[in-house]
Amino acid sequence: MWYNHKFFKFGSAILLILLIIYMLGQIDFFLEPFRKLVASIFTPLLISTLLYYVLRPLVNLLEKIKVRRTFGILLSFAAVLVLFVVLSTYTGTIIVEQFNQLLKDLPTFDIAWEKTLSFLNSDWLESLPLDKFQDKLIDVLKSVPENLKTILLGIVSTVTNIGTLIFMIPFILFYFLKDDKYFLSNVISHIPVKYRDNAGKIIKDVDTTLSSYITGQMLIALFVGIMMFIGYLIIGMKYSFLLGIFAMVSSLIPFFGPTIGIIPALLLSLATNDLLMFAKVIAVMVIVQQIDNNFISPYIMGQRLNVHPVTVILLITVGASFYGFLGLFLAVPLYAAAKVSAKNLYDIYRKYKLKEASPK
Repeated sequence: MWYNHKFFKFGSAILLILLIIYMLGQIDFFLEPFRKLVASIFTPLLISTLLYYVLRPLVNLLEKIKVRRTFGILLSFAAVLVLFVVLSTYTGTIIVEQFNQLLKDLPTFDIAWEKTLSFLNSDWLESLPLDKFQDKLIDVLKSVPENLKTILLGIVSTVTNIGTLIFMIPFILFYFLKDDKYFLSNVISHIPVKYRDNAGKIIKDVDTTLSSYITGQMLIALFVGIMMFIGYLIIGMKYSFLLGIFAMVSSLIPFFGPTIGIIPALLLSLATNDLLMFAKVIAVMVIVQQIDNNFISPYIMGQRLNVHPVTVILLITVGASFYGFLGLFLAVPLYAAAKVSAKNLYDIYRKYKLKEASPK
């Protein structure tokens, strides 16, 4: 019968597990300690994994030139530490000064909102059928100044919390870099012999996908941040260094990142009632995006992920609704890894089906 088919049994088991997880999720007092435990473990593991993919090429390069892996890892840590000290020495004061000044200038946004709202309520717009859209836009604009303050203070709080993990991350990262090959071989050794080659290929493809995306996206974000900073300097934008850093961080978000990155600069130009600066900021973004889309991204990323833009939008929406900023960044690479795994599993399934169907 159809209900005895392996696929039906496997699907029923998955649905039953998901149902049990969902029902347990309704018991807050039962799951809350586990949530806190998972969150405390997940954060250092996630950061260590990202840093692992960033530092692994350097460690592998040192190993190729006959540097012992352990010593190569320590050299990589030292290089990162020196780079951090140098950057913080020359840029830390600038960032703090510009951030403090920006917080002081935030109240001036009220002027920009008043002018924007008066524009939206002007007589010449009344003839257009935009009532609902206009009301919604006014509500959104009213909430932006307070939300921006919350976001900026939230970033400071997040950085402070991450500071408590600084002592954990280097140890986890060290063993990730040192024992990654042992970990892979250990995982494969627990898989039945006839599936080991296929499992190894899947793990390798997933690893390549994640490595390509994480390192590529970080390099692209770095170049975008530098170009935006230079562009802000050229047009005479205040807080150019801080705004460049914000553009760099937001560029880690696929598709929407560059647009999000210029929002603070646009708000500042509105707050000072400088429409020319507003136009210059948009021009800088357009130029940077053209350089990125035509030269930087194709060279660094190419078409390795092969994810359709509509799919990216849906993934970002779902990721943000579940995990906030981390969801924005992780949704696409996790989807790409799952896609590669599914493709390999389907190919393996077809291969075994053909083998069973072929005459003996």
